[in-house]
Amino acid sequence: MQEVASCQSCKIGIATATKAATPIAGSFLGPRLLAANFVSRFNDGLPYYRIKKKNDPRRSRNSSLKF
Repeated sequence: MQEVASCQSCKIGIATATKAATPIAGSFLGPRLLAANFVSRFNDGLPYYRIKKKNDPRRSRNSSLKF
């Protein structure tokens, strides 16, 4: 996430912070997702296919709830 700030009274001079560097150059993974995947794999012992399924953006978080 990039932080954006401006003067509240005049809304002129919007300043945007520089984007944080990724841990792996050229990767789309941020430090939080990378750390979560390492913990899931090596601390929790989840197999790769379950980590991939957990991080799938097409899968909604509440897909298991039935109304």
